[in-house]
Amino acid sequence: MLREKSGGPLLSVVEPQRFIITRVYLTHYYKAKTDFALLANKRWIGGESIKSLAKFFGLKEQTIKGYLWKLKNEPRFKTFYQQGLKE
Repeated sequence: MLREKSGGPLLSVVEPQRFIITRVYLTHYYKAKTDFALLANKRWIGGESIKSLAKFFGLKEQTIKGYLWKLKNEPRFKTFYQQGLKE
């Protein structure tokens, strides 16, 4: 490191490099929605375990538990619950 006569370091000013973006790529990720009627059918008619449902749908066990709770308890999902039990 270079030092001045006073003992302090010499400062050099460096201009920042300029970055030029030449290409922009748009990416989209679409995930298929979970079929709640199929989930209800497999769980309550077929009697499948939560672990096997998680593997079948490619989701975590906790997510499956949350979906099942919603299907059973929330009014807006009652149709999926009833439809899944009928089939």
